[in-house]
Amino acid sequence: MSPLLNRFFSGETSEQNARPQDPAHRTYFKHPTRQDVAELTRRGFGFYDGGDLANVASRLDELARLGSTVRSPGAQSAE
Repeated sequence: MSPLLNRFFSGETSEQNARPQDPAHRTYFKHPTRQDVAELTRRGFGFYDGGDLANVASRLDELARLGSTVRSPGAQSAE
């Protein structure tokens, strides 16, 4: 999981203290070309598609049905 998400779920960061990203510190400003994608995948990065997100949502639903005892700060009860 990304460091940002870890900080969010541990309560270090939240939507209330979010701030816009400084454009001067951005490293990517365009839609990737085929060459860009090839370089990203060569470096070990990947992309999610709709099927991947559906699988994650399905797994989260399954975990919620199992009654996980660890809940994220904004999680709603399955009751």
